[in-house]
Amino acid sequence: MSIDDHRLGVDLGTSNTAAVLRGPDGRIRPVLFDGLPQLPSAVYLDAQGGFHTGRDALYAARTDPQRVELYPKQRIDEGAVLLGTVEVPVADLIAAVLRRVAADATPDVRHATLTCPASWGEVRRGVLRAAAAQVFDGVDLVDEPVAAASYFVSVAGSRLATGQTALVYDLGAGTFDAAVLRRTGDGFEILAADGLPDAGGLDVDTAIVGYLGATFSARDPDLWRRLTRPDRDPDRRAARQLWDDVRSAKEVLSRVTATRIPLPLFDDDPPLGREQFDQLAGPVLGRTVMAARSVLREAGVAPAGLGGLYLVGGASRIPLVATLLHRSFGIAPTVVEQPELAVAEGSLHVDRVGAAPLPPVPQPLWAPEPPPEPPPEPARRPARNRRTALVAAIAVAALLAAASAVWAFGRDPNRPPAGLDASSAAPSAPVSPSRSMTPEECVVGTWDQVRITYSNVNYYGTRVTTTGSGSVYVYRADGTGRTELNNTTYTGQGGGNTYEEIHNGWLTWRYRAGSGRLIFTDTVTSGTATIKVNGRVRETHALRVSGDDSSVDYACDATGMSISSESYTLDLRRR
Repeated sequence: MSIDDHRLGVDLGTSNTAAVLRGPDGRIRPVLFDGLPQLPSAVYLDAQGGFHTGRDALYAARTDPQRVELYPKQRIDEGAVLLGTVEVPVADLIAAVLRRVAADATPDVRHATLTCPASWGEVRRGVLRAAAAQVFDGVDLVDEPVAAASYFVSVAGSRLATGQTALVYDLGAGTFDAAVLRRTGDGFEILAADGLPDAGGLDVDTAIVGYLGATFSARDPDLWRRLTRPDRDPDRRAARQLWDDVRSAKEVLSRVTATRIPLPLFDDDPPLGREQFDQLAGPVLGRTVMAARSVLREAGVAPAGLGGLYLVGGASRIPLVATLLHRSFGIAPTVVEQPELAVAEGSLHVDRVGAAPLPPVPQPLWAPEPPPEPPPEPARRPARNRRTALVAAIAVAALLAAASAVWAFGRDPNRPPAGLDASSAAPSAPVSPSRSMTPEECVVGTWDQVRITYSNVNYYGTRVTTTGSGSVYVYRADGTGRTELNNTTYTGQGGGNTYEEIHNGWLTWRYRAGSGRLIFTDTVTSGTATIKVNGRVRETHALRVSGDDSSVDYACDATGMSISSESYTLDLRRR
């Protein structure tokens, strides 16, 4: 049996890498690493300049954590990273992972198919090719959503005929990607693709750590600082253990309803239930659903017109993912037992996907309500290094426009009111601007934030005027509303420093309009805020609303609305 008769499919992931091997008889088996079907993508550089990968790297990093890169794929735009005192090209780190994959794929395989996000440009693909060229004689690159769709129609038995479309929802550890594909006579055509570089399982982990910090930072601020901002190797090992245990708890909660998280240094193991977990994960997953809807809109495909909704990526196991998608799109997602292997195996089926006849479209017995329109596509930002991310429970008060609410210390233990969840951002049908509207009717609709200016915001004892834009406000005719915070950034200068506050999450509220006043009640929020000073992260905290009732002055017409209070002014534009 010649090694040339074998083909290797590799899905290089942010946190874990998966690979499958196809033999000359066409049978496919997963490549096992230390007996497991996934290889941690971590790379450790020893004192002699040798690379260690996978679990060996994670083990070595416990004694020398400054020599490990946990997520090489996430650093692909950086050129090189510092491991210990040595600067290592990112291509060499990726090559180390691929070399381990090739070594564990018996027999030794010299040709491979590698997958990458469809949104990657030629520069990133070039880094991946350069890394693969160090290991393999020949390499093909396949877009991840094409590989995923090929898996579902070739292996999982999904019935997607020629001409029909599918949405691939890929939620990994570090990133989220969505793509709409149409099946053609010889494969798949990508109609639209995009993603979020900062939404994945690691971000859910960050939310859990922030939740823990709301309690334990108050109990012992110094211990919590050592866990979240370690500056000694013993504390770095404790911090690594904390993140490992948080990830394990997240995975356990995909199967059970409650668990406990051992907390290093504190000698405590606080409980975490599924309901609390869903509240913490909701803002992250809600952003992925909105991004997926944005890709659908770009492709010109209505949710009801989809022939399939395919879940891939290890983080798609979170039960709330399927719940939010079903609620938002009105169709049940297709899930498989091992979603983390679907892309790798599908890469070896891309050239085997043939045409399938278009079946007659069944007439539904009922028609679901039209799905909500999404907010604007979240701004893309560079992937951050989560190893150094600060998770803190101490917040600086900042004013949020929609409810004249103050972001304050700690987290919000409440859930949104019934019917106001991450998928319910659409308003009731606004009054047509073709006729004269009363002031109360004028408010109803979806509004884009053009500009907001806050005065006298207190940042660490410095009073600052900040400006921002980018949020979406929804006022429904039934008196409920919602604000979407998608990387909304407020900036200002004071005391020789530049301050930035970045909000992600959502706010729900009830309102009454009349006599030029908007009165807000029952305000609930979920999400995070990151504060930067001179471009460096100072802290990240969970958000809640201080004060339930507030009121502001407003004026609106068919195209715009202005809102003002003692502390801020806001200009909105109707969609």
